[in-house]
Amino acid sequence: MHKDNNLTAEQHKYADKFQEEVMKSYQTGYGITPDTQVDAGALRREILDDQITMLTWTQDDLIFYREISRRPAQSTVQKYDVYLRHGNVGHSRFVREIGVAPVSDPNIRQKTVEMKYVSDTKNLSIASTLVNNIQDPMQILTEDAIAVVAKTIEWASFYGDASLTADPTGQGLEFDGLAKLIDKGNVIDAKGEPLTETLLNRSAVLIGKSFGTATDAYMPIGVHADFVNSVLGRQMQLMQDNSGNVNAGFNVQGFYSSRGFIKLHGSTVMENELILNEDLQPLPNAPQPAKVKAEVEEDKKGLFTDEHDRAELTYKVVVSSDDAQSAPSEAVKATVNNATDGVKLEISVNAMYQQQPQFVSIYRQGRKTGDFYLIKRVGMKEVNEEGKLVFYDLNETIPETTDVFVGEMSPQVLHLFELLPMMKLPLAQINASVTFAVLWYGALALRAPKKWVRIKNVRYIV
Repeated sequence: MHKDNNLTAEQHKYADKFQEEVMKSYQTGYGITPDTQVDAGALRREILDDQITMLTWTQDDLIFYREISRRPAQSTVQKYDVYLRHGNVGHSRFVREIGVAPVSDPNIRQKTVEMKYVSDTKNLSIASTLVNNIQDPMQILTEDAIAVVAKTIEWASFYGDASLTADPTGQGLEFDGLAKLIDKGNVIDAKGEPLTETLLNRSAVLIGKSFGTATDAYMPIGVHADFVNSVLGRQMQLMQDNSGNVNAGFNVQGFYSSRGFIKLHGSTVMENELILNEDLQPLPNAPQPAKVKAEVEEDKKGLFTDEHDRAELTYKVVVSSDDAQSAPSEAVKATVNNATDGVKLEISVNAMYQQQPQFVSIYRQGRKTGDFYLIKRVGMKEVNEEGKLVFYDLNETIPETTDVFVGEMSPQVLHLFELLPMMKLPLAQINASVTFAVLWYGALALRAPKKWVRIKNVRYIV
């Protein structure tokens, strides 16, 4: 104790004795290691709550995966027939009294779908299953593997691309999703505007002209919420509960289009993989980051109609092999002056790699969030004679926007072929651990490409 205060000698003596007793008291403290848990703390039990708090998505978030029907496949290449149109109709079917009409056959074509292979592998030590755990580690890993495979199937059903490969004549590991399978004439560009009743009605008409009925619309939850906000001012619902409290607002779960009722599905995970995760650490076998050069060229039929989309566009590129992806490239910037300009990205992939790069993912930065959004994936088979990939950004995909998929959700139009339904496969044990994989073999089949519509570049609440 300091002696230069106003305490008397007797008070100083008492204070020193009190401090000594406090220092010697048997305290439990806050230590959580053997070095810091001493005296009374050494007797304190470690308490771990027996509930795991889930901070990520669950299988309940996979709304498309739960809804889509499945059909068994008998081969790695599954074939099916499509009835494109009937024979000729109209004047040519009218004949003279003793005449017969000329032969007119229906148009039937054969389509093929190649099965793809999805798996997730887990490993845990035998000791980890023997100790006193709050939950079974094997159960946690099994449920996680099932969720990962299911989420992969749902994501690929929207955005899968079988062309992502370095093989000029082959296919990549993914199966084609709706973004590729939907007929190009059924793609509507919202140009950064929110989802409206007009867009849904237009989709229903396009599908109706192909003799289909729009039954479901899948979109990120931010699009759904924005759609609800757009109708709040025109439709108001006040609900009174038993206590007399009045609640405002409502949830729009469907829309009556010109062709019938469309169920609206808001997904919490649909666009997650379209945003660059810059915190992700590359694996040891990941390809080297790409080198990117950006240059603006005039008269490239660009769609930079909004002047806010032209100034200082920022890009990053990620290189992917079969098993891993590289760290993002250094950011490159370009400024567009005219609406019809295009940004030429020249991408060089480093030749020093452990595995063959298969494709690159090109991201552009959003102005509101600062996040980088996927605008294109390009297979390495598209390299030019100089060994470089060249991509022109014409603003066909706008950052901070997303897609809405509208279509007929019937087994006759859309389904999954399953060569192998999801199963758990034990793998060989070479040490004191257990290894297993969850497998699924199959692909998405869209039998009627004109019975679905993709609304792209839809603004949403990010």
